[in-house]
Amino acid sequence: MISFRRTRLAFGALLAATFAVATVTGCSFTQSGSSPGKPEHIHSVATDGQGFFLASEEGLYSWSGTSWELRGEVFDVMGLAIEDGVFYASGHPGLLQDLPDPLGLLLSDNEGETWKSHALSGHVDFHLLRVSGDTLVGIAANFKSVLVSTDGGTNWLTLVTPVFTDLDMNPAVASEMLLVSDGVLSISTDAANSFSPIPAPSEVLFVDWSDNGVFLASDSALYRSEEFNGQYVAVSQKFRNIAAIGASSNAVIVLDDQGVHLSTDGGETFSTAAS
Repeated sequence: MISFRRTRLAFGALLAATFAVATVTGCSFTQSGSSPGKPEHIHSVATDGQGFFLASEEGLYSWSGTSWELRGEVFDVMGLAIEDGVFYASGHPGLLQDLPDPLGLLLSDNEGETWKSHALSGHVDFHLLRVSGDTLVGIAANFKSVLVSTDGGTNWLTLVTPVFTDLDMNPAVASEMLLVSDGVLSISTDAANSFSPIPAPSEVLFVDWSDNGVFLASDSALYRSEEFNGQYVAVSQKFRNIAAIGASSNAVIVLDDQGVHLSTDGGETFSTAAS
């Protein structure tokens, strides 16, 4: 039985620049088994190190190499995370889904072809999801709080943090967390009980702690470092109004006003996912 215990609110105010719906322009989209379509509202992006994925109001899309294709069931995918081949999602059900609204936490073990309810069904709409081992952290938009589970989603608590624009956990050590607040990068090594600022490029908004280093993003630049407290170097690609980033191994995905940008060499070079 799922237990859901609420402590004092931790989230503060959602920053619109972080979680605003973005529109991808100039991309070619194809829905599998249906007429051509195009996701107009992209909520988040993700990569498992090999494939690239968009969480959209129209469903989950994957990059085929030449176009974006709808994968599996149609539903409003808000938060999206991938860990060890398992896909985690949240949002609102589609017209053909017999599921409660909000969806709570869904799981897929076949890259989004099918989904099953896992936790908090009918209770929580996660607009951001982060996973490291059995630890899950999500922004519950309908509660305006940050929830954490350390046992794979059975029990949940409200996580007390500063107001932030993005956060991520060490994929190898879940008790270590990076958080971006007011353009400053901070580290917690004690499961978010305390945070300390660390040197990083100024005015950063987003962070992704992948198994191959840490990526930070400002409004127009993407930075990478092999270590969270190492030297951050800007990649050569320039961006405009970055809305989301994701990284795993050598795969990097960036969403901005110009579209979706993909890299398979750790950010050395990017191509725009459009045809």
